[in-house]
Amino acid sequence: MIGLWHALKQAISDLKIRNKLFISYLILNIIPLAIIGTLTYQKSSSLLQERTNAYTIDLLSEVSKNIALNLREVDRIYYSIFSNEMIRKTLNDANRGRLTPVDYVSDGRKISLGILLSSILDRDDIRAIHLYSLNREFVFQAGGYPLSFQLDESDWAHIEQNMGNLEWFSPGNQNRVVAAASSIYDTETMRKLGYFVLSFDEEGLHSIYSGIKLHDRGELFMIDNQGYIVSHRDKSMVNTRLEQPYLEKLAGSVGSGHFTHKINGINHVVSYQDIGNTNWKIVSVIPTAKYSDLSILLRNWMFVVFASVSVIAILL
Repeated sequence: MIGLWHALKQAISDLKIRNKLFISYLILNIIPLAIIGTLTYQKSSSLLQERTNAYTIDLLSEVSKNIALNLREVDRIYYSIFSNEMIRKTLNDANRGRLTPVDYVSDGRKISLGILLSSILDRDDIRAIHLYSLNREFVFQAGGYPLSFQLDESDWAHIEQNMGNLEWFSPGNQNRVVAAASSIYDTETMRKLGYFVLSFDEEGLHSIYSGIKLHDRGELFMIDNQGYIVSHRDKSMVNTRLEQPYLEKLAGSVGSGHFTHKINGINHVVSYQDIGNTNWKIVSVIPTAKYSDLSILLRNWMFVVFASVSVIAILL
């Protein structure tokens, strides 16, 4: 070992002054520059991803507000309908067995065409409105959707437990349709009169955020708290369960946030935001590689500068 050290000292002593200066330059400048550049790249990459994540959350927040604002218009329609005196009287008569077939046809035309249809004439995203008596034997409806908007028993169980607040959900046997439903109460006696069901076109939701581009491979969609897709650009996926390994973590989340998850061996950033008073979330899924485009550009420029300085040092 002592002999090797002596040989190294002798070799350095025999170097020409130019070579000694070059080695000193490498030790005192290039190597520290490389270390600083590496640390700077790592830090800048982290900052860029944090800022991009924050931007994505802000974007989802704005989308969520726009969707909630659109849904509040449906709330307005609902309130105007259940507070209508004729609707309350007709449902009350139907529940008490006082609605004759003649009255049913006569009042039905007035309610369906005069009240329900007029409330949705300017809404392309609303397919139909249905009002049901308590036993569901009497139905008043308006809109272009098929006359029998089928809800399964689990849907009806959910609606019957409702206490008068409009709730949004995805009907179990309907494709590309979401529903807003509620029990109807008499505003004076607080007696339950029937049920309100509104069918809303999924495309009406998708159109709110369809113009947002999340890179070439980014996904943006809506899910409910059971993991079923409420809205998606791929219509074949609507009303199907999201089969992704991050679903459990996403379903248990509240409010807004993001996390990283590996999908098919590739890291993705999953961001989410709750939507108003619904049980829905707006979700974005973006490969982390798309986040690092600026970091990669910075790294390449640092490599070019480092290589240029090294070449100049060798030539001089």
